[in-house]
Amino acid sequence: MSLKQKTGDRMYTDEAEAIIASQPPEAVATGELMVLKNTIKRKVSGPNKSRLLRLANSDLGSLCSRANSGNIEQIRAMFQTMVQLVRAGNIGQFETEIARAKTEF
Repeated sequence: MSLKQKTGDRMYTDEAEAIIASQPPEAVATGELMVLKNTIKRKVSGPNKSRLLRLANSDLGSLCSRANSGNIEQIRAMFQTMVQLVRAGNIGQFETEIARAKTEF
């Protein structure tokens, strides 16, 4: 990878962070939820897919409306952790994280 490409990647990351920072917390949380749902659609198959999508919609969808400037970074980190759990196929831990999110936020 060339220095120019690395610099371009960094510029893209900086621009993306600036765009995210300018959005209201609810919009940022909704975007993170969409990433999670798309990951479930790509990585999970069978009956678990529809069940996990329902959980994400019902339990985590309401969390997006409760996002504010005081908790948005925690919510983003939680969604990103959930994405990693789904990618790793750790469905049990993913469900545990959903239950924790319902009580924590």
